[in-house]
Amino acid sequence: MKKTFVLLGLLLGALLFAGCTNQGTGNNASATPIPTLTSGLTVSEQELAKYPDLSEFIKAYQRIGEPAKRPDYLPSIVFSKLPPFPRDFYSVRLLLRYGKFTDFNKFGPEYWKQPEFYPNWEAQGVPLYQHPETGRWGAFGVGSYPSEIVVETPKTGTFEVPFYMFTSWSIQTYQGMSFTYGFPKSSFAEFAQYADNSKNVTQDPDVVKNYFDVEITPKEMLLPPNFPIFEQDWSQRVAVKVRVKNPPSGHYVIGIGTAPPSRASADKWLWQYRERYTDATSTMADIGRPWFRMFIDV
Repeated sequence: MKKTFVLLGLLLGALLFAGCTNQGTGNNASATPIPTLTSGLTVSEQELAKYPDLSEFIKAYQRIGEPAKRPDYLPSIVFSKLPPFPRDFYSVRLLLRYGKFTDFNKFGPEYWKQPEFYPNWEAQGVPLYQHPETGRWGAFGVGSYPSEIVVETPKTGTFEVPFYMFTSWSIQTYQGMSFTYGFPKSSFAEFAQYADNSKNVTQDPDVVKNYFDVEITPKEMLLPPNFPIFEQDWSQRVAVKVRVKNPPSGHYVIGIGTAPPSRASADKWLWQYRERYTDATSTMADIGRPWFRMFIDV
């Protein structure tokens, strides 16, 4: 029997960033811990000095499993509300980006709440924080990661995959949204691909909707600011559960998008955060495709 299998498109997903000049709680799932390594061995400098050609290799071996540390490119207070930086963060991130780790359900918030988890932080985010533009207010902007996956699944069964919505770099507002799903008439996988190396899907939405039941958790989300301090829930997990109902063998795609939050939620958040609240959906419609796409191979 064909088992559910997930392939990830691991480049950064959709990311929007916008600002205005002179303008005035997360869903965490338990994760399987990723084991760390340690050499557990020590040797004296005097003994190492006797074998200079071997000593550097032994020292490197001893450093295996040493706790990872965030570079001091920004004051520590910027990250003070985030979980402690995982000791194996950079080795885990490397294996994730090379496609060796493909199950995002294994990652806890200690990983995906770190800005370094997202591929363009060092290149784009750090400079914005080191040299913020004066007279500018980061008004709105969100991103998703990953932006697409390929799922191989049998004709019947259920699978669940997560993705992460996060506040774009240097944003100072609270952004409310709800989640929707649909079946695009056509899609092209920008980063991922099917096992047969194909990347295009054409489908009839009115027919395909009968083959899949989709449940998104949470239904609504409020993304807090991340400038000048990363608020605790600036990045949040979205779980997409899909029940497969005996479709013909082939390729399909499900898109996860956004809509305005309920009027009750929007009113509550507006009252709580006043001019710092905005509906994030006004910018999301401009990217031209869903925030997250599941390319399904049955």
